[in-house]
Amino acid sequence: MMKNLDKELQKTDALSKHSWGKAVSKLKKHFDTWVAEQLYEHNIRDFKLAYMPLIMNIDVDGITNTDLAKRAGITKQGMSQVVQELEEKKYIKIQTNPNDKRSSIIYLTDKGKEFIITCRGRQKDLHADLQKLLGKKKFNLVLDAMFEVVRYQEEANEKKPTKKN
Repeated sequence: MMKNLDKELQKTDALSKHSWGKAVSKLKKHFDTWVAEQLYEHNIRDFKLAYMPLIMNIDVDGITNTDLAKRAGITKQGMSQVVQELEEKKYIKIQTNPNDKRSSIIYLTDKGKEFIITCRGRQKDLHADLQKLLGKKKFNLVLDAMFEVVRYQEEANEKKPTKKN
């Protein structure tokens, strides 16, 4: 005889095969694998995937550490180790903000700029491949929908009360 919990679990079985969470998780895994392969193909051996959210959000004119943390969606404390490693590996340089001595401005070095140019070139190729798969219109619809969900989540997270330790 089947227990009530077993019956309830069976009712949700379809979600285990076709859900937002599963799709996002699998896409992230495949994208990370693709990025790692691209780095390897371009002989970039000193770069960790964890660096990506930070370096890809640095403007050509630099960015303050506070703005970078916000744009990358991480705390300044969580960002500090990655920034230190990126500086040690010569992808970025850090200078005191001339307008506010309490903050720093993070700039891309030539190595960092070359890295971003390489990444964006490969990303352009990936977009072309996905446009062949889905068609340009459907690809753009999917991408727009994904960004709409991101904006929704960001707005929802901003409304949540912050936890105090």
